[in-house]
Amino acid sequence: MTTRLATQICRLWVAFAILLTLAACGGGGGGGGSFIPDESTPIAITTTALPAVEASPYTTILEATGGSEPYTWTIEDDGGTGFTIDNLGVLTGSAPSQPGTYAITISVTGKKGATARTTFALEVSAESGIKIITTALTAAVDGLDYIDLVEASGGVLPYTWAVVDDGGTGLTIDNEGFLTGVAPVAGNYGITLLVTDASDKTAQQSFILSVTGDTDTTQPLSIATTSLPPADEGEAYSAILEANGGQGEYMWTLVDDGGTGLDLRDDGILSGTGPAEGDYAITVSVTDDTRTVTSALSLAVNPDPSPLTITTTSLPGATEDVRYAAVLEATGGTENYTWKLVNGGSSGLTLTTAGVLSGTPTNAGTFGITFQVNDGESTVEGSLTVTVSAAAAIPALTITTQTLPAASGPSYAAVLAASGGVEPYVWSMPDDGGTGLTLSTSGALTGTTPASGIYTLLVMVSDNNGDTDQSALSLTVP
Repeated sequence: MTTRLATQICRLWVAFAILLTLAACGGGGGGGGSFIPDESTPIAITTTALPAVEASPYTTILEATGGSEPYTWTIEDDGGTGFTIDNLGVLTGSAPSQPGTYAITISVTGKKGATARTTFALEVSAESGIKIITTALTAAVDGLDYIDLVEASGGVLPYTWAVVDDGGTGLTIDNEGFLTGVAPVAGNYGITLLVTDASDKTAQQSFILSVTGDTDTTQPLSIATTSLPPADEGEAYSAILEANGGQGEYMWTLVDDGGTGLDLRDDGILSGTGPAEGDYAITVSVTDDTRTVTSALSLAVNPDPSPLTITTTSLPGATEDVRYAAVLEATGGTENYTWKLVNGGSSGLTLTTAGVLSGTPTNAGTFGITFQVNDGESTVEGSLTVTVSAAAAIPALTITTQTLPAASGPSYAAVLAASGGVEPYVWSMPDDGGTGLTLSTSGALTGTTPASGIYTLLVMVSDNNGDTDQSALSLTVP
């Protein structure tokens, strides 16, 4: 046999040994209970799709398998969403202001550097972004005080309003959306308004303000508002009172709030929080330069349509020394939820303000967890239990290779295998039995085939916990 041919055969044996090594890694296993990560399994993101964004803020958890924990999660391209992800795989952020489909590329990296990445198509509904819902402004009268309420929806409260272009009207807007000022001369004016939410998402819209000529102010002063729009129990309420006739500026006064707790500004804005369900009589007065008139107005208050409620009724089980995550959920209220852990019950778990309960339990048992959710107006408390199962016992480290294949050529190669313990394994050979063969740390036995005979080799394997096993193996060379 030529030297060149022998070299080629040797290379083939080495390649074969490497393939056998990859196939043998991850041997062993355990009984029922917790899952022990197989570090030879390629790391992969198992989450196949992200739930659509229908509200803000947005939270979801991504999952991965394989590789070696702990994982490190990274957003390689947020697609313009501004979302972030932590090392528990919790993806959070405020909903984008524009509806549509966003491409987000996320990667996960294992402790040993293996990386997997996936690009997700994230659907954002039209309701999730901030938008101005007022479609038109009420007309103004030349030279008279003007007030109108502009409203927005979506995004993250609170809002901040600004006049981008007043069109020469001189009107201003406060952060409650009240557009006020003295109406300019008769005509049509273009006004552009901008609203910004707490996550710095914006919406802009232009309006046409129609201003008519001076009215006849010789008519007697009267309160034009004859009824109030209904309120909702526990919800923010506002209404604008209007008057006609008289002379000069109007000055409004709340004579009797009827037990509602509402306030009336001197410019006629009635506001506050809706009281308990029922019908209330509110007495108001308006004064001009010469006289005062009074009127009783009826306010109907509807029951709270959606009280703040915790909807999570149970928690998934956990396993000792295995990473755990669950999301608490609520409905109703203002939907601007902030979560707080009152008592973790020695579970070792923590709770983020977004409602993500996570951590690595270190003790088995059943633990009571108490938590609160606040929507900015009310707080609700709840308690649940989480059961932590004991980690499964790890099988003893054992060399499973019992015999070596007989030599059949000038070069020799074999792969040793083991099971149990905690990977990775490290192999060594205290005694080669006079063969001259070498054993790699991954378990590949290679070298030049020794002379004919029967040899006894002593091999040893150790695992990540420092446990060892050794075995005497026989090699026959024809």
